[in-house]
Amino acid sequence: MLKEERILNESLKIIEKIRKNEEKNDKKIYKNNNQIFERITTKDEVLVRDEENEKEKFQKSLKIIEAIRKDNEKKSSKNEYDILLKSAIKEFERGNYSSSFCSLTSIIDNHKNIQNQLLVFDTKFWLAKIYEKGLGFKNNEKNQAFNYYEEVFNSNSKFKENARNQLIICYSQGIGIRKDNSKADKLYERKEKIK
Repeated sequence: MLKEERILNESLKIIEKIRKNEEKNDKKIYKNNNQIFERITTKDEVLVRDEENEKEKFQKSLKIIEAIRKDNEKKSSKNEYDILLKSAIKEFERGNYSSSFCSLTSIIDNHKNIQNQLLVFDTKFWLAKIYEKGLGFKNNEKNQAFNYYEEVFNSNSKFKENARNQLIICYSQGIGIRKDNSKADKLYERKEKIK
């Protein structure tokens, strides 16, 4: 029995050693697995961050492209409206009032899309000249002419002084408003003080 006990004890020791070695190996494997997992997690996080950065860069690029597109549209439409106004003025000066009227009203109809509001006031000045002559297609054209002259006069349009002159005429002759020589005189006096 002694021999059997000794064999049993040795077997138990061997089993214990094997178990301890397995634990060590398990710990090593666990440690290695953890390190691998950490590396993978870190790489995934880097990839996710890179992907997020790329998405942000892409979104910024889209915003920049959209801003450039809008800016080009504004420049393009501004140039188109400038050309249209110049054409309308030439037609007016040639006496082709209906063509001038159509061009001017198309600018006014699209004034909300026009960045340069001074262009709108310049347009209103020329449209007022057509209304003053009674050559438009509206009722109360002379009233509209007066209102447009007044708007242009109160703006920074390059036709501001011309609009003042027209307002003086409107007040002194009763065009689009009740005749009022005192207001015509005041506008004239202000004009003289500026000179």
